[in-house]
Amino acid sequence: MRVLFNISAIFKSERGVTAVYVALLISVFIGFAALAIDIGYLMVTKNELQNAADSAALAGASNLSSNNYSSISTAANDVAMLNKVSRNLITSGQLVTQPGAWNVSTLKFTPGIPSLPPYNAVAVNVSTNGQITRFFWLGASVNLSANSVAVAANVAANTSQLVK
Repeated sequence: MRVLFNISAIFKSERGVTAVYVALLISVFIGFAALAIDIGYLMVTKNELQNAADSAALAGASNLSSNNYSSISTAANDVAMLNKVSRNLITSGQLVTQPGAWNVSTLKFTPGIPSLPPYNAVAVNVSTNGQITRFFWLGASVNLSANSVAVAANVAANTSQLVK
């Protein structure tokens, strides 16, 4: 069997070849570790965004009985801004909150018009606006976002149940 590539054949002595292999493999392993840390950090950040979007949508849905566009949005935004993403509190510039209507047959959300209630759902989008930098990868920042819709469905007269 013929060996196609053999580093030790280049040298007269085979001493030190193992050190070269170890040095090359250590740099490859460090590269994989850096990649794993960056991807893990992005996944945790995405999870934090989703938690903030879910909590904001539920807070807005709990206020749907008021049929007041601004109070629904304010309730959702106030709760969202209590959450941290990547060790920073969420700001109002990272939020888009829209009361609207959820169609049960098509499973689609339609944004409402501020002057035209009633609303039965709230959609929230939370984004990082490109503020997430990676630890090891060089280059541009990453923009992550998460969406959530919470629907208030009437179960009985004067009561509502939140459905996510």
